[in-house]
Amino acid sequence: MVTLPESFKELQALVYLEMHHCPNLMDVQGLPWSLESLGLGDCPKLIDTPSLRNLYLLKSLILCNCTSLTQLQDLESLCCNPTLAKCGGEAQHLEKLEVRSLAGLLNVQSSTTRGKTPRIGVFLVSLERS
Repeated sequence: MVTLPESFKELQALVYLEMHHCPNLMDVQGLPWSLESLGLGDCPKLIDTPSLRNLYLLKSLILCNCTSLTQLQDLESLCCNPTLAKCGGEAQHLEKLEVRSLAGLLNVQSSTTRGKTPRIGVFLVSLERS
């Protein structure tokens, strides 16, 4: 599988998605908004994550050993604490962010945090370069 099927975003009852050992997966666009947990691991051709802005219910994001991943889009939309700042009117629930062994990660796109540390329960980053 190189990409998720277009109809995947219509799986509105899907709350947990783990994809591991997908050697040809390059794109995970079109994730359903209902996801509470997303784990992507050992996907060496995955280049970019989808915009996380519409994953309002996401509590856990785990990215491991996706060595071609170069950026995380809209991470701040998940990390914003609604009691401290306005977050687009949606309550954000991210409790766990685990990012490990992403040798290609160059950019965590953020348009609103501007240097502020996200307020989440667990934040683990290990960027191993070969």
